[in-house]
Amino acid sequence: MSFDPTVFDNLKVMLEGAVYDLDLNEQIEITGREDRLDIASMSRYYQLSFGLRNTEQTPKQTDFTAVISLHTGLADLAGELMDRPSQTDKDSQHESKSPDTDANGSVQDRPGCGLHLSFYYDRSTFDTDMSSAQDGAESMERLGAQMLPIVQAIWEGEGRQIRQNISMTFTQMPDEHHDQDQVSPLYRSQHRFEVAFDRKIDEQQIEDLPDLVDHVRMTLKELQAWINERINP
Repeated sequence: MSFDPTVFDNLKVMLEGAVYDLDLNEQIEITGREDRLDIASMSRYYQLSFGLRNTEQTPKQTDFTAVISLHTGLADLAGELMDRPSQTDKDSQHESKSPDTDANGSVQDRPGCGLHLSFYYDRSTFDTDMSSAQDGAESMERLGAQMLPIVQAIWEGEGRQIRQNISMTFTQMPDEHHDQDQVSPLYRSQHRFEVAFDRKIDEQQIEDLPDLVDHVRMTLKELQAWINERINP
């Protein structure tokens, strides 16, 4: 009995191969992998996380993490399986009517997968003056506003949404760099830049995935170069 892979399976294999090739070539370092099947909702989710690899040419700390995720749900999986022709249908496929297409030549309502990109920047600093917390928050907002155009320059385009989220927390804990009896607030911040695509992708875009992964790597390099110049000289 042969296994006919779904669109999700094929896209996942191509995406995984493109990311692992960069890891093998020591251009990135994979830091996380998730492959989930939700039986309750019959949805599938695949995610790879990675950052730039520290090398002799780039010895500085890498502060950014990229996350690429694919997801599909019951409607797309069921639509694909129900629309899949039987062997008899395949034998007479040349007699079947071509599916309707839109103005761009794409098949309407074609089953596919959602694609989502995220870029994370985490920073932790001790602040010996709690009154400067507001100043720190405003500083992080300015930092995010300066980094956002880097992401926009690479990813902005029709059918894409770029969002930024900044979260900040304060934790009281001993400061190992000062008096051990002194408790200082640890200031943590995270910048998250998200690139969401308005349309699903399918096997028509499968050959574009290696280029997409390389653009993710390029985004990490641009962001890291900017941070190294201003914060990690």
